[in-house]
Order: sequence, then structure tokens, then C-alpha cells
Amino acid sequence: MSNLSSNPIGLFDSGIGGFSIFTALKKIIPREKIIYVLDNKYAPYGYLTKSKLKERSIEIINFLISKKSKTIIIACNTVTTNLINFLRNKYSLPIIGVEPGVVPASLKTKTGIVGVLATRLTISSYLFKKTSKNIIKNVRIISKEGKNLIEIIENDKIEKNSTLKVLKSLINPMIKENADVLVLGCTHYTFLVNQIKKIIKNKMTIIDTSEAIAIQTKKILNNVRLVSNSKENNSNLFFYTGKPIKSKILINEKLRKIKI
Repeated sequence: MSNLSSNPIGLFDSGIGGFSIFTALKKIIPREKIIYVLDNKYAPYGYLTKSKLKERSIEIINFLISKKSKTIIIACNTVTTNLINFLRNKYSLPIIGVEPGVVPASLKTKTGIVGVLATRLTISSYLFKKTSKNIIKNVRIISKEGKNLIEIIENDKIEKNSTLKVLKSLINPMIKENADVLVLGCTHYTFLVNQIKKIIKNKMTIIDTSEAIAIQTKKILNNVRLVSNSKENNSNLFFYTGKPIKSKILINEKLRKIKI
């Protein structure tokens, strides 16, 4: 077992969206220590230019490497779809991304129509377009930008009637087009599942890739012999870059401010 196995996993997102992956990681590989950076000063990433997105990703990955991270998880679809190849070429340690679950959705659909909720930058990215084109023949993708959804989640407005109204405006047109699978193309959207279920009832299947990312992380760490052999659940570190985070989702976690 490598001496590096006791080093932490580095994880980052523009906000609390990555907590869905953090939760899945603690379930699948509970003995790993995780350092999670919430780059909320620049949230949401979906509104940044690609050059600014690249700048922020480099800053945060360099910070996580300075904390001796053994692997990096980009807990953000926007960064993954726009920068994953660039970042993997730039850094030598394993970098794991989060791609919208278009491929598993295309295998699951019975009507041949798949709905995708994602950020503007994810939908417009080369990787998303390439993946969408290369899926099973005769599967149609209906993409909708989840405008303001990240802000709704970050501001603890998930259970508001106004949120349900916004989601209906995005999802009901997909249902009318006979889409039977819904891909959550942003890690933040996991926290909207209960509201989404009120709309789709039994008409659509939800694809959320959080647990799949945790399983993939375990597999990669096994392959490079970096799985932690700690006999205790390691303490985790949470950092943020902007205003203090008061979300109920992170109410039990201690967050520390950093300037990067």
C-alpha cells in the first residue's frame, strides 16, 4: 500500500452541489479523508466565461494539491464538460469528472426521448454535444438550461412553491414531448429530486450520477493502490471562497474561509 494512500481526496464545485458526491463518497469509501472547496465567490460556474472557468479550476486544483490531495474530483458538470481534457493533460494525478448521464439515459429510455437539465455552459460544451451525438441511434435529446436553479438551492428555497413553478416550466414541456428519462446535468440538481418527483410522478426516470462517481473513484484509487487503509473514519475539511455559507445542507459541517 502506497504511503500516499492516507492522503485526502480533493473535491471542488462552485457551491453545495458537490455535497451530493461527497455524501456518496462517504457511503462507498467511508475511510477516505475529503477536502471540499466550495468556490462560492464565483458561483454559479455556468455563468462564467470559459477562460475564467479555467482560471478558477487551476487555482483550486493547485490549492488542493498543496493540501496533498491524491486525486481530484471535479464535482461540477460545467467544469468537466468544458475542461476535463485540458486539466488531465496539465496534472499528473488522477482527475475524475462528472459528465451528464446522457449515455445511461439513452439505454434506459423506451420512448427514445431524453430530457436534460443542465447549465448553459454544459449544454453548449463540445463534450456534451459530442456525447449527445454519439449515443444510441434514434434517441432524441431535449436540453433545458436550469436558469436560476443553482441560486434557488444555494439560498435554501428548494421547498418553495415558486421553485416548483420554475421546475414545472422546464420539465412539463419535456413530458409533453414524451420524454421518459430526465438527466440531472448539474450536481446541484440532486437536491431538487423531491420537488421534481411531484411533477414527473411515474412519467419519467431520473438519472443522477453522484453514486456512479463515488464507485468510479473507488475503482481508480484501487487501480493505483491509493485506497486509504485507515481504520477510522477520517475527519473532512470544508473551505469556501466567498460569503459565509448558511445552507441547511451543510449545517453540520465546519467551513473555513480561504482566499484563492
